[in-house]
Amino acid sequence: MADQRAEFDAIIFDCDGVLVDSEIVGLHETAAFLKGHGFAWSGEDLVREFTGMHVDSLTAKFQEQYAEILGRAPSDLEIDTLLEGFINERRKQRHTMTVVPGTVEMAQQVTALPIAV
Repeated sequence: MADQRAEFDAIIFDCDGVLVDSEIVGLHETAAFLKGHGFAWSGEDLVREFTGMHVDSLTAKFQEQYAEILGRAPSDLEIDTLLEGFINERRKQRHTMTVVPGTVEMAQQVTALPIAV
Protein backbone atom coordinates (compact mmCIF):
# COMPACT_ATOMS: atom_id res chain seq x y z
CA MET A 1 0.00 0.00 0.00
CA ALA A 2 1.32 3.49 -0.87
CA ASP A 3 2.32 5.94 1.84
CA GLN A 4 -0.76 8.15 2.41
CA ARG A 5 1.00 10.88 4.42
CA ALA A 6 0.76 14.38 3.00
CA GLU A 7 3.96 16.14 2.06
CA PHE A 8 4.65 19.50 3.66
CA ASP A 9 7.44 22.04 3.30
CA ALA A 10 7.08 23.34 6.85
CA ILE A 11 4.83 23.36 9.89
CA ILE A 12 3.55 26.54 11.57
CA PHE A 13 2.09 26.33 15.07
CA ASP A 14 -0.05 28.80 16.95
CA CYS A 15 1.34 29.01 20.47
CA ASP A 16 -1.72 29.82 22.61
CA GLY A 17 -3.44 26.64 23.66
CA VAL A 18 -1.61 24.56 21.05
CA LEU A 19 1.93 24.40 22.41
CA VAL A 20 1.51 26.02 25.82
CA ASP A 21 -1.51 26.49 28.05
CA SER A 22 -1.45 30.29 27.99
CA GLU A 23 -5.17 31.08 28.18
CA ILE A 24 -5.27 30.53 31.95
CA VAL A 25 -2.05 32.37 32.84
CA GLY A 26 -2.44 35.09 35.46
CA LEU A 27 -6.21 35.04 35.55
CA HIS A 28 -6.50 35.43 39.33
CA GLU A 29 -4.10 38.39 39.26
CA THR A 30 -6.02 39.83 36.33
CA ALA A 31 -9.32 39.42 38.19
CA ALA A 32 -7.81 41.32 41.14
CA PHE A 33 -6.73 44.13 38.78
CA LEU A 34 -10.23 44.30 37.26
CA LYS A 35 -11.81 44.36 40.74
CA GLY A 36 -9.91 47.59 41.31
CA HIS A 37 -11.90 49.00 38.39
CA GLY A 38 -15.27 47.80 39.67
CA PHE A 39 -15.51 44.43 37.91
CA ALA A 40 -16.77 41.47 39.94
CA TRP A 41 -15.22 38.74 37.78
CA SER A 42 -13.21 35.93 39.33
CA GLY A 43 -10.42 34.03 37.58
CA GLU A 44 -12.96 31.29 36.86
CA ASP A 45 -15.34 33.85 35.35
CA LEU A 46 -12.55 35.04 33.04
CA VAL A 47 -11.92 31.48 31.85
CA ARG A 48 -15.62 30.91 31.22
CA GLU A 49 -16.23 34.27 29.53
CA PHE A 50 -13.06 34.86 27.52
CA THR A 51 -11.25 31.62 26.65
CA GLY A 52 -10.64 31.55 22.91
CA MET A 53 -12.20 34.98 22.41
CA HIS A 54 -10.77 37.31 19.77
CA VAL A 55 -9.45 40.64 21.09
CA ASP A 56 -12.24 42.56 19.29
CA SER A 57 -14.89 40.57 21.15
CA LEU A 58 -12.98 40.93 24.41
CA THR A 59 -12.81 44.71 23.94
CA ALA A 60 -16.55 44.91 23.19
CA LYS A 61 -17.35 42.89 26.31
CA PHE A 62 -15.12 45.14 28.43
CA GLN A 63 -16.75 48.25 26.98
CA GLU A 64 -20.23 46.91 27.71
CA GLN A 65 -19.42 45.87 31.28
CA TYR A 66 -17.40 49.01 32.05
CA ALA A 67 -20.28 51.19 30.82
CA GLU A 68 -22.56 49.46 33.34
CA ILE A 69 -20.01 50.01 36.12
CA LEU A 70 -19.39 53.67 35.27
CA GLY A 71 -22.99 54.52 34.39
CA ARG A 72 -21.75 55.98 31.10
CA ALA A 73 -19.79 54.94 28.03
CA PRO A 74 -16.09 54.60 28.87
CA SER A 75 -13.66 56.78 26.95
CA ASP A 76 -11.17 55.22 24.53
CA LEU A 77 -8.41 56.04 27.03
CA GLU A 78 -10.27 54.23 29.83
CA ILE A 79 -10.74 51.14 27.66
CA ASP A 80 -7.12 51.23 26.47
CA THR A 81 -5.92 51.52 30.08
CA LEU A 82 -8.16 48.65 31.13
CA LEU A 83 -7.00 46.38 28.30
CA GLU A 84 -3.35 47.29 28.86
CA GLY A 85 -3.67 46.41 32.55
CA PHE A 86 -5.45 43.16 31.68
CA ILE A 87 -2.62 42.16 29.34
CA ASN A 88 0.16 43.31 31.67
CA GLU A 89 -1.21 41.36 34.63
CA ARG A 90 -1.22 38.22 32.50
CA ARG A 91 2.29 38.89 31.15
CA LYS A 92 3.65 39.13 34.68
CA GLN A 93 2.63 35.50 35.16
CA ARG A 94 3.87 34.09 31.85
CA HIS A 95 6.57 32.15 33.71
CA THR A 96 3.76 29.92 35.03
CA MET A 97 2.77 28.66 31.56
CA THR A 98 2.87 24.92 31.08
CA VAL A 99 3.50 22.91 27.94
CA VAL A 100 0.42 21.18 26.55
CA PRO A 101 0.76 17.41 27.10
CA GLY A 102 2.22 15.68 24.04
CA THR A 103 3.78 18.85 22.58
CA VAL A 104 7.40 17.83 23.15
CA GLU A 105 6.87 14.33 21.74
CA MET A 106 5.07 15.72 18.69
CA ALA A 107 7.81 18.27 18.02
CA GLN A 108 10.43 15.54 18.27
CA GLN A 109 8.64 13.58 15.55
CA VAL A 110 8.66 16.39 12.99
CA THR A 111 12.34 17.29 13.13
CA ALA A 112 12.82 16.76 9.40
CA LEU A 113 10.70 19.84 8.62
CA PRO A 114 11.23 23.51 9.44
CA ILE A 115 8.99 24.55 12.32
CA ALA A 116 7.73 28.06 13.14
CA VAL A 117 5.75 29.31 16.11
